[in-house]
Amino acid sequence: MRWLLNSMVCILILLTPDIGFAEGPPKDKSLLVPIEGELNPIIASFVKEEIGRAQKEKFAFVILKLSLTGDFSPALLHTLKTIQNSKLPIVAFVPRQDSPPSLARTFLLEASHLAAMAPETKFGRAPPEDDLDIPLPPEEAAEKNKTMIQQTALLKTLASSQGRKTTWVEEVVREGKSFSAEEAINLGAIDLAAENLDTLLEKANGRSVHVLSQTIILNTQKLELSESEVPEILEAMQTLANPEITQWVVIAGIVLLLLDFLVFGAVVPGAIGLICLVLMLFASGLISPPTAGWTFIVMGLLLLFLEGVVAAMGLIAICGAVSLIFGILILLGHHFPDLLISDTTVIFAVSLGTLFSIGLLSLIKKIYKKFNKGKEEESPA
Repeated sequence: MRWLLNSMVCILILLTPDIGFAEGPPKDKSLLVPIEGELNPIIASFVKEEIGRAQKEKFAFVILKLSLTGDFSPALLHTLKTIQNSKLPIVAFVPRQDSPPSLARTFLLEASHLAAMAPETKFGRAPPEDDLDIPLPPEEAAEKNKTMIQQTALLKTLASSQGRKTTWVEEVVREGKSFSAEEAINLGAIDLAAENLDTLLEKANGRSVHVLSQTIILNTQKLELSESEVPEILEAMQTLANPEITQWVVIAGIVLLLLDFLVFGAVVPGAIGLICLVLMLFASGLISPPTAGWTFIVMGLLLLFLEGVVAAMGLIAICGAVSLIFGILILLGHHFPDLLISDTTVIFAVSLGTLFSIGLLSLIKKIYKKFNKGKEEESPA
């Protein structure tokens, strides 16, 4: 225990945060945010954080590199709202890729202030795999028609808000039709075609876009492009965001919590169950990354404290350590534009809390030993 305390003290000394203010990047910078794979709550949260960071650090505009698949989803609605509320111009660009057309990608293109695609890419929607000529029951057919009406209305609203034509919307949503980049330009669905990012910046220079209630002229000359890096913890959480995996994590968490309630004193199953449920809430986008990170940290510190009260042969401490690791990885793997907390401060706070918990744990154990020793001495021989 003494070597662990000494190690924590050394870590605290090395990681004590410096007091100061960092200067924001110049306004002639643009942030490139890659969106790959299926759009899920984790990716939607990442996009929101990056756009918020770009606003705070005064980037000129944000480029969304759309290499994604997927259909209409709550995560897509969340991202559309983020784009609409952005104070910076959002440029959507579809690079050369082999993926089929995607309805999610089409919605993001229409919501963006400037929509561009590389030649030989597809715009529109891939025909649904289950779109067969088999007639649906009346209730399912009515629900499907209602959904299509809502999607059509939303897509028309997004396109018209950016001054684009909407004659193609019905074909895309209802018939699953797709168009080439050149056809999309002729239809008035997107703004320009570009071979790559350099060509995009060249063609976007001098264009005016409408952001909220103001008109902004894009200046891309001598522009520095900064690319966002997707945190490794985020990539890992995307696996948990898979509905098939999520349901098993939920079942495991509930079963372990029930076991904890049924078996008196079995704290370990409850701790593992809580970790599973918080992971599921984070991966599903039901709680934000800051909430998930600090929840894991607080839970980890409480479990370390419980290790001194409940005899579990170190299993509770292991659960606490795992919870702390999850919390630190989540907090360090995300940017929080609304919080003025640096990575060093997070490590410092967690290290301080862990040191306090270990010290308190040692104190409780000493008091407990003295108490038992006193009782043994008072008991008659």
